[in-house]
Amino acid sequence: MVKLSSTGKFWIAYLGFLAIVLFYFADAFCSPFLISDPQDNVEWYEILGLGVDGDHLTPATSGDQGYLRHDLAGSEVNTTYNIDVKACNVWGCSVSVPFSFTPENPPSSAAGLVIAP
Repeated sequence: MVKLSSTGKFWIAYLGFLAIVLFYFADAFCSPFLISDPQDNVEWYEILGLGVDGDHLTPATSGDQGYLRHDLAGSEVNTTYNIDVKACNVWGCSVSVPFSFTPENPPSSAAGLVIAP
């Protein structure tokens, strides 16, 4: 067994902590999200029109005021989505709110590259 000095243990602990922080926040930078303002008494959201069978139920974020945070990574590019969103709790759902978006193609390539003196 290899014995580590206190400096070695520190760096292993530091790198482990850094890895945990990076993995925790990684999804914030992964893809676009459909989000809403925080609302009282919301437990989940019903989303219609994303191209899946039936309603899509997305739980509200935890806390006193829940909000919608739905990952749109699987959306097809150049497809217009006309969706309806309802805020719900155990007593029922709100009226639906329409929302429309079209994911665009990524750029084909970088352009205008030069080496500056």
